[in-house]
Amino acid sequence: SGGRARPCLSYRARLTRPTTEYAVRLGRAQYWRCAFAALELQTLILAPPRTDKTGQLADRVMSHPGPALTTSTRRDMDRLTSALREACGLGPSYRFNPEGVGGENSDMVFDLLAVCTDELMAYRMADWLAGSTPGYGDLAWFEEQGTMGMSGLLMAAARTGADLAEVYRWAQRRGHERALEALAAHGNEELYAVVRSLMEENRTAASVRSTIARALKWAAIPQLAAAVARGGTFDVDRFLTAGGTLHMIASGDASSVITPLFRALASYVHHRAGLLGSRSPAGRLDPPLLMAMDEAAQ
Repeated sequence: SGGRARPCLSYRARLTRPTTEYAVRLGRAQYWRCAFAALELQTLILAPPRTDKTGQLADRVMSHPGPALTTSTRRDMDRLTSALREACGLGPSYRFNPEGVGGENSDMVFDLLAVCTDELMAYRMADWLAGSTPGYGDLAWFEEQGTMGMSGLLMAAARTGADLAEVYRWAQRRGHERALEALAAHGNEELYAVVRSLMEENRTAASVRSTIARALKWAAIPQLAAAVARGGTFDVDRFLTAGGTLHMIASGDASSVITPLFRALASYVHHRAGLLGSRSPAGRLDPPLLMAMDEAAQ
């Protein structure tokens, strides 16, 4: 399994380097023998509060040889792991904390719109922001139209230099003529038609616009919109290849206004990791990306 998880590590390297370079330490088994699992396996920890779940996850993050993305409702993971990972020669640590949980603000800005310059990437970002799930009947149709319409607005913003607050205003039918002009100039008649019908004054279009506004309502809050503002310099590819650490921190509210933003950033990092890995000689990112999601339900 070590050869599958870390194809760039030679057999000799797997014999001489720490086992955590290609496996996950689970603890001790009978007769105090070390127990390990394959690095590529997914692990789920379900336990009551105050049972050291965060500590176990931090141990995994500290021993992981590649890039790591963590989510938490506190700054514990950042405090426990960042300094040690950097001391071990791994890439820099970043903190994405738009709400200022623990009195510490974000130290990076991700330009969300900069990646929405083509139809495919704009659609993916819209889908991540909307959090679309398979539905049935009218609900599924409204969600599909909302995702497609939002993708057009995101791409129009990327091409005109608009910010996310303006995209939110477009979804309210304020200043949306600029988006339509940009899409018409781009030449995708189908996407232009979708967004144009979205701006009509009827109940169906209003319902579709409301699904877009729900996914983008955080953009109306300057503190949150600033975390993904135009001109942001956080380079996801560099973070992945340098083996860095990205700590995503938000308050523990399952229905938080920031949920779409977190889902979009984490999904984009995951997408880029898979794409970079597919282009490598081994066909996978090596060392792989670890997504350590504390308080995942929230």
